[in-house]
Parts: sequence; C-alpha cells; structure tokens
Amino acid sequence: MKSHSREGRHPVIVFPTVMHWLAHRRMKQAVSAFLDGELDPPVMAEVHAHLRRCWDCSSDAELGRLVKRSLRHLAARDQDTLGARRLRRFAAHLGR
Repeated sequence: MKSHSREGRHPVIVFPTVMHWLAHRRMKQAVSAFLDGELDPPVMAEVHAHLRRCWDCSSDAELGRLVKRSLRHLAARDQDTLGARRLRRFAAHLGR
C-alpha cells in the first residue's frame, strides 16, 4: 500500500501491521536465494507469489537477474575492464 507524507511530496510504503512489514522484510531478504534457486519448493512458491504482488521486491529481483546475467557474460569473456570491475563491486554490494 502506498501513501504520501504530510507534505504530499514523498510516497512512502505503509504496512497495515508490523506482521505485514516483517513478512515483506523476510521476502525482500529471500530474493537473492530465490534467484539462485536455493530455496525449498514451498518457500520458492511463497516468494514467487510475493514478487507478483510487490513492486518493490519485483524490481529488486529484476535488477538481480540483470546483474547475474551480466556477470555470466563477463565470465564467459574473461574481461577485466573498469566496467567489469564496477559490475562485480555492485554485485557484491547487492549480496550484502
């Protein structure tokens, strides 16, 4: 659910309860493992359902997919360019 701050300038995500926030936080942390296929099937299904509903997490998942795909292409070409080093640093930052 999105809302706006009192000034009406900055959209913020509003969670109806703390439990909703905790569930969202847990899903957000599971996105990387989801992309790597490291989750058990029931958890994979739960994360997949969350990604269909949550724009924030689905955009994180798409970014993760793109970075992983780019890294696979770099590994295939074995390049050590400035762009490749930056991409690897960015991927490491995403993994935190």
